[in-house]
Amino acid sequence: MKDIDVARKVADEQMKLQTPPPPDWVLFVGEWLVVIAVGTYVITCCVFLSIFGMVMKTEIIHNVRLATLVGAAELFGVFETVKCVVIAAVQLMVHKSNAANDVITKRKLRMLEKKQHLERRQAGMKTMLVQQSGGWLWRRAGWT
Repeated sequence: MKDIDVARKVADEQMKLQTPPPPDWVLFVGEWLVVIAVGTYVITCCVFLSIFGMVMKTEIIHNVRLATLVGAAELFGVFETVKCVVIAAVQLMVHKSNAANDVITKRKLRMLEKKQHLERRQAGMKTMLVQQSGGWLWRRAGWT
């Protein structure tokens, strides 16, 4: 009975550590929402540039192109680098927390095994208490 309880507790601890990933449709919908949002933004920018670009002066058009180049450089140079650093930091924290959870889970399992061993040992000691305890030795020594 106790072995079944320990096995069930071990299985429960392992299930806590292994959370299932989200369904595929969630990932698919999220990916398409990002594509739609970015596409809408790009199309809106292109429409504004094409409408107002017809009436803009040449200097303003050059400034818009320069701003586009600076924005692209900032996007790919700064934001992508920061994104990669943040992703790496999150992965390190996930790895560290998983390692800590593994240590805690192993400790809990060891404690359960020790408890089970102690219960078996105490059950064996109870059978020894039923036998004669050696009180005659204490009486012979004059302690009682």
